[in-house]
Amino acid sequence: MSKRKRTRYQKQLSDLRRQLLQVNSREESLPTRENRVVDHEVRERNSFSLSYQIPQPQVNTLVYTNPFLKKDLGRTFILTISILALELILFTLISHHIIVVPGVHF
Repeated sequence: MSKRKRTRYQKQLSDLRRQLLQVNSREESLPTRENRVVDHEVRERNSFSLSYQIPQPQVNTLVYTNPFLKKDLGRTFILTISILALELILFTLISHHIIVVPGVHF
């Protein structure tokens, strides 16, 4: 069985965890100094990974818009209306006996 592939979000999350662990291990390995300026500088250098915000997974909302859809629907509508108009005209002509079709009586 093959392993499941990790997503980009999971990879970013694991990278951030590794960076955070590295920062924590560096801070623990530093000897305790009474000089607060040095501690402050170390925190400023390492603050980039601590202040980094994890991006939220993006929800893909794919909206399918076919550029020819409006044109195709317009042509279909026009064709349908013309067929209905032709049927109404033929019905009127046949019912008023202007056109005689053998075997059709209204």
